[in-house]
Amino acid sequence: AVVSTQSTRGTSTNGATHKIPGRVSDSVIPGAGAFVDNRVGGAVATGDGDVMMRFSPAFLTVEIMRGGARPHDAAVESIKRIAKKYPQFSGALVAASKD
Repeated sequence: AVVSTQSTRGTSTNGATHKIPGRVSDSVIPGAGAFVDNRVGGAVATGDGDVMMRFSPAFLTVEIMRGGARPHDAAVESIKRIAKKYPQFSGALVAASKD
């Protein structure tokens, strides 16, 4: 039985231990830490939050999926775009289609 047709997202942060006073976490920035579109699917990201806020990789991954890419391929493309600018970047994406 289908309980719900709506998607949701959840993220975590490295916590207050590493928080710079006055800085907003990337977890709360739509598209940086997570993004979901019920018609396409969703993605969550982990890694350097300052870089994530510049590239919105979760949003980008979902948009690439919207264009027909498989979740894995969309996530790889998003990471490649970050790595092109930041070769030492360390992070990851998890993506899933609505199907």
